[in-house]
Amino acid sequence: GMGTSGTAPEARRRVWATLLPSALHADASARGACVSVLHAIRHAFYKRVGYVATSPTVRARISPRALPPRSSTGLVTRAAKKGDRKTIEHLYSNSLSTNTGWIARSRSYWDELFTNERLHFSVVQNEDRPVGYTAWSPSQPEPHARTTLRVRECIGDTASVQRAIFSMFSGLRDQVDVVEIDLPIDSPW
Repeated sequence: GMGTSGTAPEARRRVWATLLPSALHADASARGACVSVLHAIRHAFYKRVGYVATSPTVRARISPRALPPRSSTGLVTRAAKKGDRKTIEHLYSNSLSTNTGWIARSRSYWDELFTNERLHFSVVQNEDRPVGYTAWSPSQPEPHARTTLRVRECIGDTASVQRAIFSMFSGLRDQVDVVEIDLPIDSPW
């Protein structure tokens, strides 16, 4: 790990300050670490070496009956098809630049997600163009118990995409008792 560090004024704006984080990243990668966490004071500097700010989240438990039943956005939400994988991966990759604390995914991780029989993907389309998606799974502690729809992720950078996703969850009100989703504390969702 790295503690409080500084660079002498005469050595600033050169490569010296990036050597220590780079060496730590190489060491962590060699050991198989997938995340590096830093408690920084100057976020702008560390952003240049790959760090991003993260935000706290809140877990919302929402009745699907409390969600808007229909979206008037003109967007269509449908179950993902076999050919949607590349599109879903692309939508996720595009979101990495606008969402903090997200991690790039390897091919094997995507394979694991898409072979998980309990995880469902739904795609949001604007005419024929996908503009968002959600990944979710139902859970039920025992047969005939209340069903929770656990939202793993919602990808969509506009309010209309978000409304379309929540409208889809509203449509499951006869099958699901609660929709559970983790949201950034400052999220407009």
